Parts: sequence; C-alpha cells; structure tokens
Amino acid sequence: MATDTAVLRHPLFDPSSLYSRMQASGRAEYKMLGYFHWLAARANRLRYPPKHRSGRSDEERSRLACRLEPDTTIEVQDALPGQAVVLVTGVPQASPQQQFTGLAELCLVREADGSQTIGMLLSFAEVPRLEGCFRCRAFLFEPEVVKRLEGILGGRSYLDAFRPDIVTNNLDAARILAAVSELEGEWSSGDSEIRFGRIRFPGGYDLFPPRGEPLQVVVVLHSADNGLTLSAR
Repeated sequence: MATDTAVLRHPLFDPSSLYSRMQASGRAEYKMLGYFHWLAARANRLRYPPKHRSGRSDEERSRLACRLEPDTTIEVQDALPGQAVVLVTGVPQASPQQQFTGLAELCLVREADGSQTIGMLLSFAEVPRLEGCFRCRAFLFEPEVVKRLEGILGGRSYLDAFRPDIVTNNLDAARILAAVSELEGEWSSGDSEIRFGRIRFPGGYDLFPPRGEPLQVVVVLHSADNGLTLSAR
C-alpha cells in the first residue's frame, strides 16, 4: 500500500510551509553574523572577561578539524561545545517527539583559501536505531531565546515549538525558529556522528565571543525516504 508522504513531511522541511518561507527570506551566513554580533553585545553588557585565545587546546582543535574535513588543511580557530537534543520526524514508527541526546561542537573554521566558515559536528550519546537516510537541521539556542519561546508556549518546554502543529499554527513560535541561526546536514543510519555543511562566515571574528551561558542545540532529523530535498542556500 502506498504511503502518503505529505502526511510525513514536517513543516520545518516543507518548502511550502509558512516557516520555510520565513526561513528562506534571510541568508544563513548573515543570520550567523548577526548571532555573533548579539553574543558580543551580550558579553559587553554583562562585562564578561575578554577572550585572547581559544579555550580549546591545539590538539583538540586539530582533532575537530580532522573530523570536519579529513585530509585537508583547514584550521579550527575556536570551538564551542553544547549539549544537543535530537528530535526525529517523518518516520512512521517514531513518535513525533522521539528524542536522543548528543554533544555538539560548533566550530569557527579558517579554510585552506583563507576564508572563514562555521561548521558543526554532533556525536550521539547513543546512536539512534533508525534505518535510512535523514536530512538534518540544527538550531542554535541561547537561554534568552529558550525563555522567550517557553513564554509564548505558556510555560511548556521550548522543544514543543518543534511539534508540527505548533510550527504550523503558532506564528510567533514559527517566527522565532525561522530567525534562529541554523546549519544543515545529512545522516545515514549507523553513523556515530553528523557532520553539518559549513557555511560562509563574513565576520572578522577569530574567536567566539566570551560567554557564561551554555549553548543549547536542537537537531531535527527528517526521513529522506520520501524524496525530500533541502533547498539550496
């Protein structure tokens, strides 16, 4: 019996959804640059001590560079760890909010040609027992944004903002998700980590701005078995 793939397509991955139309209105690299400017402004306002070098060792950054791009000469200038929640969508046997956990590494990269990019790795705490290929979208959250989302949702967890009905029917929640910086990637069953595609970063930052709050990452996996493709960025 044929499956109606439209039923399985989450609005975060449906080009016709309101979220996708709002998300497509801004370029990923400029949203990321705005995110860095916001982090720097917060650090100044809260008087965090300035950073003069990466808090990660040369060895750590070298290992991250190899994981991002084996056999190349890229340099990871700085890296920001974050706890990640992974939500699975578009799989008939999975509940809408099936969750996994992992460790994310957001990386500021100097490419071989001297340009800068932002990339990310996610290693699973336990590899999901799923079959097939998946599209991935990672959202970068700060505590202030989490608090705002939970206020919009009446005190419910900010993770509820990723429910299909909320993304479709709650304009304020969808608008926040569309404004949050994100990266895109792919994952195949059995892989222990996700390597997200790097995006150009026109920023002039050599380090992540100083911070006292942990980075929170939400990664949404969506089954690609229904022929889903990500829009070109």
